[in-house]
Amino acid sequence: MGINKIGILGGTFDPIHTAHVKLAEIAMVECGLDKVLFIPAGSPWMKSDKVITESEHRLNMVNLAIENNPSFYSSDIEIERQGNTYTIDTLKELGVDKLKKEYYLILGSDSYKEINRWKNPEKIIEMVGIILFNRKGDPPPETINQSVFIIKEEIEDISSTIIRTKVKNKDSLQGLVPQNVEEYIFTNNLYNSK
Repeated sequence: MGINKIGILGGTFDPIHTAHVKLAEIAMVECGLDKVLFIPAGSPWMKSDKVITESEHRLNMVNLAIENNPSFYSSDIEIERQGNTYTIDTLKELGVDKLKKEYYLILGSDSYKEINRWKNPEKIIEMVGIILFNRKGDPPPETINQSVFIIKEEIEDISSTIIRTKVKNKDSLQGLVPQNVEEYIFTNNLYNSK
């Protein structure tokens, strides 16, 4: 019986942290996903004013964070694409087809609230379901349509910004990122100069 339900978790992953991994694990269980595809963003248009770590490092950290889960995969599809990164282009390039498989975007409520600013949001919602996690303390957003599955479980609020600040301050990252990701960050001297 092949893989029929696929979750897609995209993000800058600068760096990937334990909450990202937990989101994927919960989504798999709650929604019966067969696999989750982690896609580091290439040039996210909504963060064009920010300095982002080289894509090679971000992809390497994703691969380290997910290496122990055989249902987790990564893709460099957005990194390899030239120009701004748009979700609709990624879905088309992945060959997303609801008739053959069920695809779900895994989103936090902060991203979901911005979906109307995305390129072709109506088309995205036609192509995929949405698995929505609410940020702690946030009121649940109004949903666009019936293809939104809201996860009630609250995830620890970890941000990549906090992690980067801790690295600059030479603080421990224990519990914030997987240990192998922490080692990678310090070995490659990431986040010290930003």
